[in-house]
Amino acid sequence: MTASKTARSLAVGFACSGVFLFFAARHIHPAAFLETFSKIKVLWIVPFIAAMCLDLFLRAWRWKLLLPRDSTVKIFPLSRLLTIGLALNNVLPLRLGELGRGYLASRELKVPVLTALSTILIERVLDSIFILGLFCAASFWWPASAWLIHARRTAGLLAAALAVFLAAACGSQALLKKETPLRAWIGRHPRLGKLAEECAVGAAALKRFSTAAPIFALSAAAWLNVAGMYFWAAKAMALEAWISYPRSIVLLAVAGASTLLPAVPGYFGTMEFAVSRVLVHLELSADLSLAYAGFQHMTNYLFITFLGLLFLYQTGSSLGGLWKKLEEQR
Repeated sequence: MTASKTARSLAVGFACSGVFLFFAARHIHPAAFLETFSKIKVLWIVPFIAAMCLDLFLRAWRWKLLLPRDSTVKIFPLSRLLTIGLALNNVLPLRLGELGRGYLASRELKVPVLTALSTILIERVLDSIFILGLFCAASFWWPASAWLIHARRTAGLLAAALAVFLAAACGSQALLKKETPLRAWIGRHPRLGKLAEECAVGAAALKRFSTAAPIFALSAAAWLNVAGMYFWAAKAMALEAWISYPRSIVLLAVAGASTLLPAVPGYFGTMEFAVSRVLVHLELSADLSLAYAGFQHMTNYLFITFLGLLFLYQTGSSLGGLWKKLEEQR
């Protein structure tokens, strides 16, 4: 990607973050907003951080199952690479974290870059299916409204579409071996054929019950655990009367959807706006809503970014050097 395109992407991200942050903060009272942070119960930050560590472990375990069976890598090195990828998303533009994780995985685990990236793609599809499904289930614990009903239907349709994609990825290898019009069409598009082959590699573990069952279980456990992070943040701010555990799942889904919008690295502004607006619908004050969204987001950001960059430098890489490599890869 050229420097001008990178600059344009950064400019759009900063502009969007600024606009969303303005709308999130325009009704707050600075004194009341800042006073909220002085009342945080620090003890509840401990289970919050424990949940972040558990999340990395569960996702690393799932990634190990998705990787080719001849891979002998242990869970801790995978969790380090996962943390690095998340940290890169927090500090680099263009959301290069997943590409960075794939590049480092190929170097550290001795697997082809495309193989590593294909498993990461399948991870993202699984994550999307589960978070959309959990949102549909948890939304019944939220006060009924027109926007929620529409969001539930949309989430259900998206989850179904992604499930179809996942099934196609699992069966793509067999389809490509048969003489069909589809194979002939893909043959005229080599890059598409290569992508289909790599998706089949990434989804290979899902074709075996012995690995598919724990992969699906770990995906569900990981997202239920992440929802717990939103609940622990609510406990730290004494907001559990408004933010129950099922409602934490809805907030998680909303926060996840907000990351699809252009924003600065770390998704600041867009995430605060989305989470705080939903909380205002629960008649929580604008001050408390934005304070909660900012506290939850910043605690996660600081812990993951610090730990991920520490792991990155332990691999012998630097942030600047890796960015240059990733720009070349793109």
